[in-house]
Amino acid sequence: MASLQILLLSGPRQGQRLELTGEEFLFGRQPDCDIPISGDFVSREHGMIALVNDQWVLQNASANGTQVNRKKVGRKGFKLLTQDIVQVGGEDVFQVIVPEAPTAAAAAMEEDAPEDSAKHAASKRSKIWIGIGGYLVIMMFLFIYLGTLSKSEDQVIEKPTELTRSTIEAIIRKPAEVSAPDPLAAAEFLSQADELYNRQDAAYSGTYRVYHAYKMALAHSRKNYFDDKHQLRFEQVQNQLIEEVSHRYNEAFERLRSREYKAAEQRFRRLNDYYPDTTTELFKNCEKQRRYILLMIKKYKR
Repeated sequence: MASLQILLLSGPRQGQRLELTGEEFLFGRQPDCDIPISGDFVSREHGMIALVNDQWVLQNASANGTQVNRKKVGRKGFKLLTQDIVQVGGEDVFQVIVPEAPTAAAAAMEEDAPEDSAKHAASKRSKIWIGIGGYLVIMMFLFIYLGTLSKSEDQVIEKPTELTRSTIEAIIRKPAEVSAPDPLAAAEFLSQADELYNRQDAAYSGTYRVYHAYKMALAHSRKNYFDDKHQLRFEQVQNQLIEEVSHRYNEAFERLRSREYKAAEQRFRRLNDYYPDTTTELFKNCEKQRRYILLMIKKYKR
């Protein structure tokens, strides 16, 4: 039976890995889809991944379109390779991981392997017992090490660094990077930014989505700023995002300083939902803060 792994890159289940078995998998906004994704441009049944002649192929079924590695999926579909990233509306929604199949040479060797002699079988049994003994020794040392680690954790839990407002601002203002200029992609992102700007209050992370689209338009056009009204909109959204993210981050830290651990963890998690760029130090720092808080909660429950 064919299998496929999917790593979700957005939405409430971001970071979750799906283990799928079969030959056809539907992806979209509908809850019963094999690959559930969300977003402003995601249709209920957005598309399908199917096994065709031992090759996984992605088919788009939505008027909003689908991209793989920033390339538009056409009528013939897109042949997927492991690590390919699927986008909808310019946003990364999931990554495809194709499990490696055993090679034909390895399979042939297994089928043609001769039966061992009695002497070889005895030697093999000896190796098994030696392996079991080694395994038990390793497990003993592992338990000792874990016990030491637990005691060490009781003594001190390292607190992650608090980001300053200037650091947060620098992270948000950092330009997006692309491998090569693409005027067509720049125009598409600019059009998307305009549409999102006019309805940015419709989604929880609407401000981020507008800003991300503007940044991608600049990156693909190889410009540092827009030459028209879009520059004013870009700066407005940028400043709004800096203020909102800084406020949310400081609010989460106030709860942490007050040892309101559950409230602090919830606010750091919501901040990553609001600014969901997993590649930034801001996102990583919030995750470190959450892990620290969970360790503190566990410590004080003992």
